[in-house]
Amino acid sequence: MRRRWLLLIASILIASIGTALVAMYVNQADSRAQAGQQTVPVVVAVKQIEAGDTAAKADEDGAFQERTMVRDAVAPGAIRSVSAIRGQTATVRILPGEQILAAMFSRKAGQAALVPPNGKFAVTIQVDDPDRVAGYATPGSTVAVFASGENTPSHLVLQSALVMAVGLYPGSGTATPAPGTSNSPLVTLAVTQAEAQRVKDAAKTGQLWLALPGPNATAT
Repeated sequence: MRRRWLLLIASILIASIGTALVAMYVNQADSRAQAGQQTVPVVVAVKQIEAGDTAAKADEDGAFQERTMVRDAVAPGAIRSVSAIRGQTATVRILPGEQILAAMFSRKAGQAALVPPNGKFAVTIQVDDPDRVAGYATPGSTVAVFASGENTPSHLVLQSALVMAVGLYPGSGTATPAPGTSNSPLVTLAVTQAEAQRVKDAAKTGQLWLALPGPNATAT
């Protein structure tokens, strides 16, 4: 009889521990999910802003709008308040719907002031319009970089890189080409040192082209 009671008590203890562990796992999973869905304020363009326009003018024209976005969807370098670019001038054309990056504005009119993310370098490549996804690879986009050569098949050069700026000659007053135009623009990417060397070596031996990955798409 005593043995049965001991077995019953042991079973209750094991069940209690199992329930506690499941509850702990669920709570941790909920915390991770909430962290991934945490929202932050982001400034987005709702009207087209031309290179050379001041932030003050764009603000007066109602070109900015503060929105709340999921943290995972916010582009690196995106500003959270228009005050972050007060007194500055747009260095590239900014299209409606684009997140406003600090690198899109400079305190000197017509002079780009790119500030790469921490630990990254800014490098510039030249691609034809179709090779920049018909112009839809814009500042703030994350792209995969491929190379194609006459004697070599297309291959992956960079798995993921942030587009910091797009334009023929930043600082010369040339605006960012609109989607659908053919201007063979320069595309400036934020990359590591190893990635910078890899993309420049690939540019010498082949033609570079960009791809915009969709949700859950990973270039390999």
